[in-house]
Amino acid sequence: MYTLMGTRLKTGPRQVKEISLQAADREELLVVFLTELLYLGEQDSLAFDRIDLSMSGSRLFARLEGAGIEQQTKEIKAVTFHNLSVRETGGRLEATITFDV
Repeated sequence: MYTLMGTRLKTGPRQVKEISLQAADREELLVVFLTELLYLGEQDSLAFDRIDLSMSGSRLFARLEGAGIEQQTKEIKAVTFHNLSVRETGGRLEATITFDV
């Protein structure tokens, strides 16, 4: 998502945020998580280049590490459910998602 937006982080102090989210299923959880990242970018001008995730049932725990946004060349308006799929492959989750740009 950050690559699509052309996001570049400021050098200097790093910030760590921990979030916990819950949703009805994995697909909704992905949309909620990415929407939270967009919100943090818009509201606090933060982006993250290190993201550690864990899931338990319908709950996602994330430890985010990043910095302020120095530059962003494109805007993502929204995370959508259009053509969204989350599938398990080889013990890992793989997703296809469409952004409204």
